[in-house]
Amino acid sequence: MNARDEIIVGAGVIGNNYHKRKDLMPNVCALYVEENYRKQRLASFVFNFIRQDFERSER
Repeated sequence: MNARDEIIVGAGVIGNNYHKRKDLMPNVCALYVEENYRKQRLASFVFNFIRQDFERSER
């Protein structure tokens, strides 16, 4: 969210229902960054957050 509480980044993560390889998880099905906020490494931040959150939930 930005300073005006507007959503500027969104991502979708889906369950592992089509393969058995845990090394290929999590499965990101969509990622969107509002145009004015692109090229600021927000997508990398979101991917890393998803990966870390998934690793925490696997423990």
